[in-house]
Amino acid sequence: MNNRRIALQTPGSSQVVIDAGGPITFRTLPAQAIDLADVVPGRWQELKAGDEIYVRGYGASTTGAIRARLIVSGGFRSFIGSPSNPCIR
Repeated sequence: MNNRRIALQTPGSSQVVIDAGGPITFRTLPAQAIDLADVVPGRWQELKAGDEIYVRGYGASTTGAIRARLIVSGGFRSFIGSPSNPCIR
């Protein structure tokens, strides 16, 4: 395994380390894209400091890092949460 790692600063000012050294899929969402179907293959070498990325993986108990399986870079925003006033019946 190589030493590909990404250090992320969260909005709450905590740091998260992403271990991207194992088998991983890289994708890029072009700036002009309007749909997730527009995603194209990407490469580790294309990532740079300040890029917005989406990481999918799992926690590695021995290192505390997140072991990435998918990294998508590009101009998008994600939100996580639950509805404050659900209308589901």
